Amino acid sequence: MEIVDLFIDVGDGVILMKLLEIISGEKLGKPNRGRMRVQKIENLNKTLDFLKRKRIQISGDPPCSSYQLMYWRNGGWDFH
Repeated sequence: MEIVDLFIDVGDGVILMKLLEIISGEKLGKPNRGRMRVQKIENLNKTLDFLKRKRIQISGDPPCSSYQLMYWRNGGWDFH
């Protein structure tokens, strides 16, 4: 796996899941390789759930939720 454009290459959650597995030594489950937005969001939610279980806080101003992250990642609620 290679990262060329961070925004695009981690956008489906697959590389992020693999990175967390390497760092933690734990399995996050099989990533969804689908191309639909809902499948990509599923992978991103798996990573967020893993971080939440490990009590690793993702914070911003204000602290962001998975919904805020999905909103930011997808440029708004455009589900066409």
